[in-house]
Order: sequence, then C-alpha cells, then structure tokens
Amino acid sequence: MKHFFTTLIILFVLSYNCFSQKTDKEKSEEIKFLKDQSVLNLQFDYQGMLIGDTPEQLYVEEKRETKNSRSEGSGNKWESEWQFNKTDDFPRRFSELFNKYLAKKKLHISKDTSATYTVTVKTLRIDPGFYTGTIASAPAMADMEFIFTKSDEPDKVLCRLRIKGVEGSAGFASFDAGLRMQECYAKAGKILANYILDYAYKK
Repeated sequence: MKHFFTTLIILFVLSYNCFSQKTDKEKSEEIKFLKDQSVLNLQFDYQGMLIGDTPEQLYVEEKRETKNSRSEGSGNKWESEWQFNKTDDFPRRFSELFNKYLAKKKLHISKDTSATYTVTVKTLRIDPGFYTGTIASAPAMADMEFIFTKSDEPDKVLCRLRIKGVEGSAGFASFDAGLRMQECYAKAGKILANYILDYAYKK
C-alpha cells in the first residue's frame, strides 16, 4: 500500500484556509446558523473511503487474509477491531476534542437526531502510517469533509468544509495503528471546533 505523505499540506492543517479560499465574511455567513445552537447531531460516513490508495473493502480483505495466513483467527480479530475503530473510537475522539474547545459556547456534539442540525464527518482518505521506533516512522494522515445539513432535510447541504493531511501520532503508543488514526480524528475535531469559534460567533 502506498503512503500519501506530504510536506506542505501539513502546514495548511494549522490554518483555517485549509477549509476554503473564501473571505472571512463569507465563512461567517455560511456557518452562522450554529450560533444559537446547543447541540449538533454527529454522524460518520466512510463510503468510498481509500486506505492510502486502496479502496477500503479491498484493503480489509487483503489485511484479513494476510493475518489469518500467519495466525489463524488473527485476521478476523483485526477486522473486528477495525470496525470498532470506525463505529466507536473515531467518533469518540472527534467528539472529545470538539466538545472540549466549544464548551465555552455551550455547543455540544453527539449522536442526537433531535438536534436541528447535523454534521456528517466523511473520511475521504486515511493512511495508518507506520512505527519503527526511529525517525523512519510515519504518522497516520487523513483527508475529511464536514457536511452540514438540517437534520430533517439531509439532502440540503448548508455548508461543506474540507481538510487535508490531518496528522495523527500517539506518542509512545504510536506502534498502535488504531491509536494513530484516532488522533487524526481528535485533531479534526479540534480544527473544526476552532473554525466554528472563529466564524459562527463572529460579529
């Protein structure tokens, strides 16, 4: 599997210009509907996701078969952990950082279909990276979209934001690919929260 490492793109993650080239006024106008909200419904979409340059289904099949060939049942165990990351760990880490940075505005994100608005976190591409314990190691990297809709009108997109090259490293636990990828989502939650702080509440 090829790794999609970049150099310049990481720098853009630290800037809200990674979302779009719109003016501050335009950014404020498109996201200000969140200003008076207290809860935002969260959902994740992995449809069409690439793992590096490989479609997810093919990546999972190859990984499962390789692991099972080395140790019976280990591939199936790995696949279960992969699915748990997607359904539980990734959303949990995203929510933790998002809620931490928006606590001051009392805006909370969770799986709550009663909320007026929904944000869908769509993973376009993720690379698990690798860890060798040396400088040759590489962090996980992810590209995502944030799609805002009214919860009762899911086909009507109010705002669409995209970030590229979100880096995930788990420090001394970086040998665990799942933890590295979780940190991509934690950072994405922080980035989106700061974007909302800067533009939804802009006077």
